[in-house]
Amino acid sequence: MSDFFKNIQDKAYSDIRLYLCPTAFINAPMVPSGVSFRLAGGLKWFGAFSVITVVKNEVIQDRIIPAADINNFLNSLPPELQLQAYKIISRIVSPRASLKLGTHEIKLDQPHVVGILNVTPDSFSDGGRYQNSVEQACDSARTMMKQGASLIDLGGESTRPGAKEISETEEKKRVLPVVKALLKESIPLSIDTRKASVIKAVWKKTPAIFNDVSALSWDSQSLKIAAESKYPVILMHHCGNPEVMQKNPVYNNVLIEVYDWLEQRIAIAEAAAIERHRIILDPGIGFGKNLQHNLELIRGIALFHGLGCPLMLGASRKKLILAFAGDSPPQERLGGSLAIALDAADKGVQLLRVHDVKDTAQALAVWQALH
Repeated sequence: MSDFFKNIQDKAYSDIRLYLCPTAFINAPMVPSGVSFRLAGGLKWFGAFSVITVVKNEVIQDRIIPAADINNFLNSLPPELQLQAYKIISRIVSPRASLKLGTHEIKLDQPHVVGILNVTPDSFSDGGRYQNSVEQACDSARTMMKQGASLIDLGGESTRPGAKEISETEEKKRVLPVVKALLKESIPLSIDTRKASVIKAVWKKTPAIFNDVSALSWDSQSLKIAAESKYPVILMHHCGNPEVMQKNPVYNNVLIEVYDWLEQRIAIAEAAAIERHRIILDPGIGFGKNLQHNLELIRGIALFHGLGCPLMLGASRKKLILAFAGDSPPQERLGGSLAIALDAADKGVQLLRVHDVKDTAQALAVWQALH
């Protein structure tokens, strides 16, 4: 009997779930032949898997299997678990489809910077900055594209902790003038909204990614219109609405629970005719998580490659950085934001949603040159 079965020999195979997380990351020029895998068709390679065994929601084993030994490990599994593992490995290594928005194509074989543009009065970092000036908002979008952004994420409703919902009419009034003014610029957009009518109004003017912090669960029409549009969607994990999500969030194992939740949302999206190749996943840093939860998600974000979708991380200037930077305002959290962005890029995250585009793009360029 293999070591794998020592802790599970009395368990029914139907109760066992395997999770495989790529680890021991290396870079293409240094890849030893036959002992590594390419991550999601991108620039990163990895030399081992962290194999997590869960029985009835309890982690009973977490072991590292070198890539060179993975076939022997798979052959030691019963057919039911072998099928699970093969499916996950296939998703980890499969190249991610490009994001296509009209004439724009964003290839996901390397990390991209997504610039944040909030036209809100109350967002935690830049609230009120562009609320009353369409031209200033457009200037910011142009500047971020010149500084190295591949995409601009435009939001008209704050979803920070404690934020209150606004009406569809108000959100459209904030977002649509900026969208209209940017049409001549041919800037690729994602729209940060929970409301089907808002994204639908945007789509009447231009292609855009539907970036929904509720993972298409808040509005009953979101799944339907997302399926019909054929544009990419971002499914973000959250726990509760913004007004209450930070009131004592509790998880037994945040990585596994967020993974399972996102897997369920993918299944719901696919059942609604939203193909997996159009889905981007975001673990939702700060959305119903405390400091320890956020750190565990960032450390273990490579686990989500096993779901076979591109990954987005939005941790720029967020409160978790205060644990290391003291009582600093959001605009003074650049160092922590860059550290998180580079760590995520090293783990194969394709989309980095940030406020400080110029500095993040520069840091990524130097990071890539050094590797």
